[in-house]
Amino acid sequence: MQSLYYSAIGILAIIIHLIINHDMFSKPKEKDNSTIKYYHLYLVSVLFYFIIDALWGFLDYLGNTKLLYADTAFYYLIMGFSTIFCCRYIIEFLNLNKLLGRTLKTFGLLFCFFEIILLIVNLFKPIFFYFDSYGNYHAGVFRNVSLLLQVFMFLCITLISSSVVIKNRKDSNKRNFTIIYFGLAMTVTVITQTFFPFLPLYSIGLVTGTCILHTFIQENIRKEQYEVLESLSEILYSMHVIDLKNDTVEEFNAVHEVKQIVNHKHGAVEMMKQIMTVVSKEEYLEEALKFSDLTTVADRMKNKKIISGEFIGIRTGWYLASFITLEADNEGKPTKVIFTTRIIDEEKRQKEKLIRTTKTDELTGLLNRRAYEEAIYNHNDIPEEEEFIYISIDINGLKIINDTKGHTAGDELIIGACECMKKIFNPYGYIYRIGGDEFVTILFCSITQIADILKDFDRAVENWKGELIDSISVSYGWISKHEEPGASTRQLGAIAEKRMYEAKSAYYRKQGFDRRGQQDAHKALCESYTKILKINITKDTFKIVNINEDEQTEENVFSNKISEWLVSFGESGQVHPEDLEEYLKMTNLQYMKDYFRENRNALHIFYRRKFGNEFKPVMMEIIPANDYSNENQNLFLYVKNIGK
Repeated sequence: MQSLYYSAIGILAIIIHLIINHDMFSKPKEKDNSTIKYYHLYLVSVLFYFIIDALWGFLDYLGNTKLLYADTAFYYLIMGFSTIFCCRYIIEFLNLNKLLGRTLKTFGLLFCFFEIILLIVNLFKPIFFYFDSYGNYHAGVFRNVSLLLQVFMFLCITLISSSVVIKNRKDSNKRNFTIIYFGLAMTVTVITQTFFPFLPLYSIGLVTGTCILHTFIQENIRKEQYEVLESLSEILYSMHVIDLKNDTVEEFNAVHEVKQIVNHKHGAVEMMKQIMTVVSKEEYLEEALKFSDLTTVADRMKNKKIISGEFIGIRTGWYLASFITLEADNEGKPTKVIFTTRIIDEEKRQKEKLIRTTKTDELTGLLNRRAYEEAIYNHNDIPEEEEFIYISIDINGLKIINDTKGHTAGDELIIGACECMKKIFNPYGYIYRIGGDEFVTILFCSITQIADILKDFDRAVENWKGELIDSISVSYGWISKHEEPGASTRQLGAIAEKRMYEAKSAYYRKQGFDRRGQQDAHKALCESYTKILKINITKDTFKIVNINEDEQTEENVFSNKISEWLVSFGESGQVHPEDLEEYLKMTNLQYMKDYFRENRNALHIFYRRKFGNEFKPVMMEIIPANDYSNENQNLFLYVKNIGK
């Protein structure tokens, strides 16, 4: 009957252990820190110890000596492993230095190995424990040695914990003192167990120790976490902890209108709808309600720590709403989340200001080439029925002004032209400065309007007068989306630019400069090459001088960066596999940079490229432009068919 009492205490220990530590028995996640992982392993090993200890009493009552022997062996084996996990947990928890940590870790491992060796030897010679012919248990000498070693270990833990508390007196808290209490509790019960081997004192010590750890450590951790949350809530517009399973809300901080809603006796789902309705502007309400829908948030946040959305509030301006996972189930879906809102209106204004700075030309205040490149792709999918005008503009004679009157006068000319553009074009669209004297205007107006707009522009240019420059002359070419409904914005730009150069030639002929010979030569040169680009390998950009339409296709991996275009073209199968390695080597931007810094001669690249179903030889020739420098490497790239 005494044996059954022994088992009853073991069963009670199991029940208490499971109740107290139920939240720690789920499998630790990979992201959990090592302290939690070792604490989990220690609790699991203690649970197995309680189970084996409870079985011992039943087996003793039944008088099955063989099973009793096996149970006792597992009893000491689990004791050894629990010692390892206990030591590792203490090391991580107290953040011990290398010497103390290594010493305690080594002790735990050696003790476990010592137990295993004793159990193996005990199979042949009963030095640890044995059962007599009547089935009575007898402790051997080394059983007491094992207990004394544990007494020594728990005393060391107590002393080490005390030293940590003394060393960090100002920063010490209940958690550090708890390890001391745990060490003392285990020391006392193990010493007592040595003198009373038939009492389950070791189990009582473990129950007491794990209860101390949970009550004072885990609860203290939670308290500190909530203190952090409360401190954090002071800098947030609102902060609530939402239990998704129980549909409840705990408020940490909220403005008055939100407090009124949370105080109502609604579930979390309904309260969240009301909160977002109260704080969000009407045009953002639908999006805000979708983001804050608590019925879908668990699925949306599976295996995620945080999701956020930006909205405009009625009183706050821009605000950032976030869900942060606080607790999750085994599938990674959150069961409890923190919902926060933070005012970001000032941050948004600063960000928009920064974006404006990075996309604005410093001299003129117009949008720069970076903004233009982004706009090109934004406008590529404009519906055919939408009015869309592309204008290419160039200032006439800027180089002459710079050479004869200086760059100050040239800047005045550029700024004056921009003032005319802003005055006339700003109400209808966007103006970009894409080069020194090159501009692009994208207007959203009808064809019937454009004639009047351009007349106003001509009049503004004609009436302008500066301090250093008397007048401005510009050339421009334009095209409507309706003229080429299937064309991309880049293709429209090429047509507008061609028309602009035609206007420029007409201007120079009128001024007495006949550039027809140059134009004819340029046309003949363009017709002999499939591709002519002016590239800048320092900035990784290019400008199309002439190109066959079939070059600007998805198949040919057309890109807005010359490096990406060249590499993607080769790797897409357009270059013969036998020529690909050499092609990629010589079209690598770094290779070209090094080549032209050392050699101003042309770079020739010969390869076979795909035309239909066959490969034909072509030559790529890259030569320095007139404005080439080692700091700003401008080059011309020509591609010519050389096959029959």
